[in-house]
Amino acid sequence: MKNDTDKLLLQQLKQGDIAAYESLFKKYYKLLNVEAYLLLEDRMEAEDQVQLLFIELWNKKVHLNIQTSLKGYLRKAIRNRCLNTIEKWKLEEKRFNNRFDV
Repeated sequence: MKNDTDKLLLQQLKQGDIAAYESLFKKYYKLLNVEAYLLLEDRMEAEDQVQLLFIELWNKKVHLNIQTSLKGYLRKAIRNRCLNTIEKWKLEEKRFNNRFDV
């Protein structure tokens, strides 16, 4: 049943239905926040990444290319965003530390 709901949401998204987008946001926002927090260990950054994911989903029409389950896509997308953020943090820390190495 849940899968049918997601298929319908995805179909409505592809038709540009803003109500479907809002439903998707309400349905998955908390789950994605928890997953992001578990990776980032930073509540504000986790919320930012989830919000950015939803903005990108709508603005870039990423949903038009989703061929798998909606939930699976969103979970993988937030995981990838968080891993990229962690890599960025590590790179920034390395650059910062290199500035003070003599």
